[in-house]
Order: sequence, then C-alpha cells, then structure tokens
Amino acid sequence: METKIKVGDVFKTNQGCTCTVISYKSRTSVLIEFNDQHKHRANVRAKHLQSGYVKNPYYPAVRGRGFMGVGDFSAYRNGKVTDEYKKWSSMFRRCYSEVDAKDRNHYSDCEIHEDWFNFQNFALWLAENKNYQPEYHLDKDLVFSGNRMYSPEACCLVPIEINNLLLDPKTKSRKLPMGVKIDGRSGRFVASMRMGSKNKHIGSFDCPQEAHHAYVIVKEAHVKEVANRWRGRIDERVYDALMNWRVTQ
Repeated sequence: METKIKVGDVFKTNQGCTCTVISYKSRTSVLIEFNDQHKHRANVRAKHLQSGYVKNPYYPAVRGRGFMGVGDFSAYRNGKVTDEYKKWSSMFRRCYSEVDAKDRNHYSDCEIHEDWFNFQNFALWLAENKNYQPEYHLDKDLVFSGNRMYSPEACCLVPIEINNLLLDPKTKSRKLPMGVKIDGRSGRFVASMRMGSKNKHIGSFDCPQEAHHAYVIVKEAHVKEVANRWRGRIDERVYDALMNWRVTQ
C-alpha cells in the first residue's frame, strides 16, 4: 500500500536537498517547494517525489557553485549541447577544477561573479551582447588588465585572433626581455613574435635592448592593425584597449 502524501511532508531528493509539499491534487500533481533561499516551486508526480527523482534548478551541481536556474535557456538544443552552456561550464572548469588548476596556473586564482552562478543570467548576457558569435571566446582581462574575476562588467567576447593576440612565447632565459632569444650559432640576439599560428622573425641584433626595442615597435603596430581590422565586430571597449595596449615586459 502506497504511503499517503500530506501537505507539510518533507522529502529528500537524489541531489541531496529537501522539499516540502505545498498542496496535493492527485498522484500526478503534487506542488512542492524546495527548502533553500530560492524557494522554487514545481508540480511533480508523487512517485518521483517518493523516489527522490525531482530536480531543483537552483541546486549548485556545477563545481559546487553553478546552477541552471529557471528561464528560457537550456543546456541542450536539438540533442546538442548549446554554445551558451559550453562557454558557461568551461568558465567553471577553468576557475574551480582542481585538475585544470594544476595544469593551468593562469586560472588558479580566478573566480566567477555570483551573478553568473546562475546559468540563465550568463546566457542572457550572451544573448544581449551585440557582438556575440558562437565562435567568439570569452575574455576576462583584456578590457581590465590583470582582472581575475569573470563578471558581466569585465568580460567581453572576442574572436580567436584577438584572444591569442597578446600572447607570445616566454623567453627561455629570465635575463632576456620579451620577444628576444639568443641564436645559438651566431650568438646574436633575435627578435620575434607570434603572428597568427606562425612565428614572425623581426631581425637579429648585437644587444638584447636593440632586439627588444624592435620587438616592441612591430608588436604594438601589429596589435593596432588587428584592432582596426576587427573594429565594428568587437566591443568598442576591446578596440580601445587594443589601441592603447603597450608592451610592459
């Protein structure tokens, strides 16, 4: 004989949270309220409630922080993972995955603003961004140099060319400035930089300071060239940041 469900009964879900019965109409229509700060209500089947098979959209299932929320956006569309969810879940992986933190020290102290713990908020930010393209990358520190928090105010969307634009391989010797290495055969100082997927040779020089100076001139000019090529298809803040960017190492 099935146990009768009464108003006020508390059930534990398979997620580990609890909910309270608000009203009971039938075995196929039981109104519940989850016992957390969001107080989300849902109509569920009695058998699902008794087996714990009910999901709280505000349960932090993603890295202990992120939750789906309630709204128009979903993780899947036509059987495929949506771009919104890919970008959102990747952000959590970079910031809060212990494995990624070990492999990528660049993200070890990064955080996500609590507004973006809710997937619906993040997806809406994407949808309302006039520069949004699925192939664009989410960037946290181009507009605000050194920023370590993913947030609606700080983040922007950029094509992969711009996302990789300010990266150059670290010099093997800490004594050499950015963009400079020693030619093992000639002993001269070589200036080079990354341009797209290739390494551009700038020139060879008698001293590291001359090589670095050449690197700075070519690198900063290239950054401005790329900024102008993408203007109108990127956030104007991104354009301004690139036009004002300077080599600092």
